[in-house]
Amino acid sequence: MVKTWWWVRHAPVTCFGEKIYGQMDLPCNCDDAALFDLAAARLPAHAHWVTTPLMRTEQTKEALLAAARRRGLHRRVSAHSVEPAFAEQHLGHWQGRSREEIDTLRGLPRPAHWLGEPEECPAGGESFLQLAQRVRTGIAALQRASGSSHIVVVAHAGTIRAALMHALALQPEAALKVAIGNCSVLCMTLVYDGSQCTGQLRL
Repeated sequence: MVKTWWWVRHAPVTCFGEKIYGQMDLPCNCDDAALFDLAAARLPAHAHWVTTPLMRTEQTKEALLAAARRRGLHRRVSAHSVEPAFAEQHLGHWQGRSREEIDTLRGLPRPAHWLGEPEECPAGGESFLQLAQRVRTGIAALQRASGSSHIVVVAHAGTIRAALMHALALQPEAALKVAIGNCSVLCMTLVYDGSQCTGQLRL
């Protein structure tokens, strides 16, 4: 079973300064039409679209579809689902704080790749490894269940890094180093053989 996944990071969140928001449900800024025009042009004509429970992914989805219409591109949503497994990493007590405040809370040097180590679980939140496990489960379920050969997921930087780690068998630290720009599009083809998924990446 072969499916092509198109991962899109949501548009920028500009209302929260430099603070870390994680799973906080903040709106995104959809004013940059050129950003959406570029992303919409890369997406497939027919696809199952997936968003997360966080409003910024639904807002980005609607802006992408509006950009496609504006450019005369045919982008049909054959199905749409909201997938909690693809929500951003829950950063617990780190949410709403600056990086410097998080450093003080941790009392440890900040790793080069992220706010904490992949296995580190903020109080009241989850680790990147826990995020990666739920993303892997969500991918496997949709890979088997979706009737479309193309799946567009509008999600979050952490989610997309976790999907990359899964598809390419990356070490967590390597996945966390990958820069995921707002409205960037990452395409991967996943092959499900009945027991596991293997992937090929196209940028």
